[in-house]
Amino acid sequence: MADISELPDITLVNKVKENACSESFNELSRRHSKLFYKICQNYIKVITSFGLSQSDVFEEKDIVIFEAILKFNPDRGALFSTWLGNYTRYFCLNKINAGKKMPEVAGEEEIEAVFNNRSVEDYEGKAPTLDFEVIMNTLSDTQDNRIIDIFRLRYDPDRSKKRTWANIAQQLCLTVQTTIVLHKKGLALLREAIVDKKLDIYC
Repeated sequence: MADISELPDITLVNKVKENACSESFNELSRRHSKLFYKICQNYIKVITSFGLSQSDVFEEKDIVIFEAILKFNPDRGALFSTWLGNYTRYFCLNKINAGKKMPEVAGEEEIEAVFNNRSVEDYEGKAPTLDFEVIMNTLSDTQDNRIIDIFRLRYDPDRSKKRTWANIAQQLCLTVQTTIVLHKKGLALLREAIVDKKLDIYC
């Protein structure tokens, strides 16, 4: 059996897509993390000018790589590294665009701002003031307790630094991919609650 480090990117991508292979994802992340960081550095000054820190951006590495894997189409003739590079640029540009305009409802940055007690203001000059436990109670509507566990570990108010996705996945006996997907489901649930006026982060 071939050493996983000797397998080409496309083989690893297919293993992640078809079998949710955590080992293949970890190898792709190891190979291409430097590319992600290098591209982000080109945009980091602009992104941080809107209130995000460099660590806020870098901590999304696994999410960006995972989404790039899922959306990669080898039939277009590009290498995975080229695709990831472009995907990372779009990620950075989206961060910049989000900073330039106020979304109609709170998105991931605004929700995470509440968790991290950052001052992200809307067009009326308001900043999120909602208590951590109130948001966690909103997540109790989900039937999947793993989502609640992920949010508690990721945004533990007693920790000065957020746990990494790999650390959370290990604690909950999940793959990194599953952890990321469940986290995004939790964010979607919170956004839905805000749209339906069940949750007001500017109360």
